[in-house]
Amino acid sequence: MNTVPLATSLQESLAELARHALLEDEAGHDVTTMALLKPDHPGSACIRSREPVVISGVDIAVEVFRAADAGLDIRAAAGEGDRLPAGAVILTVQGSGAGILSAERTALNFLQHLCGIATLARQAVQAVAGSKVQLLATRKTLPGLRHLQRRAAEAGGFAPHRTSLANGILIKDNHIALCGSAEQAVARARRLAPSHLLIEVEIDEPGQLEAVITAGAQIVLLDNFSPEQVAQAVMATRRRVLLEASGGITMETLPLYAATGVDRISVGFVTHSAPVVDLSMDLTPTEIRHDA
Repeated sequence: MNTVPLATSLQESLAELARHALLEDEAGHDVTTMALLKPDHPGSACIRSREPVVISGVDIAVEVFRAADAGLDIRAAAGEGDRLPAGAVILTVQGSGAGILSAERTALNFLQHLCGIATLARQAVQAVAGSKVQLLATRKTLPGLRHLQRRAAEAGGFAPHRTSLANGILIKDNHIALCGSAEQAVARARRLAPSHLLIEVEIDEPGQLEAVITAGAQIVLLDNFSPEQVAQAVMATRRRVLLEASGGITMETLPLYAATGVDRISVGFVTHSAPVVDLSMDLTPTEIRHDA
């Protein structure tokens, strides 16, 4: 289990996210729980996986329970990137039954989504096993959840990639449309961009490849190239630049692209289309009795 403590800034951002999520669910006005349980009624809960999963997001689930009731005793049984079999315990919570129930759905929503991303990412990594390709997540994430979604992909085995517009230079089709051509855009970036940033450019035609390499591109993104076209580009560049395949790549076609010898493959489906995993939270039956 990962026991490295969170940086203060990250922990604060998770706590804020947890508070906003509980406010959205009006957790402080859980009329069902208020009608059935006294505020101090004790309870004990356990979150388990009903299927094999790769874990991500335990820390935000912990913050949700903590925000719901600071008096809860919350214990993580798994950490970021752990692989668990069906039935394994992920998290336990003890304390006020009302506090646990008010946070249940919100905590599970985060965990199911983030574990879903991590689990799908792991499946993608397994699909290209034996190749040297790096799998990368894109910026196709939900606003406010990018860090968690990208981290979940990395928990499943994806490599870090550009996390924001400030984190790297990626010249795309609309930049090129305003600059005149891909090679002109690359040349301008070479002159004006910070020297420590690698220059990546997107091309959608094989005929653009040599021109952007000559202009000084260090990474070339092959957008919507077929596996055959990617293989030809790999042969043509002879490792002079890094090549990244992207666009329309699915779990089924990943092995075909990996077999081309391309350096990197970036996909959006891992973060924007991952199915949630099946998790459950059960309160200990003897702990939820209440006075008539």
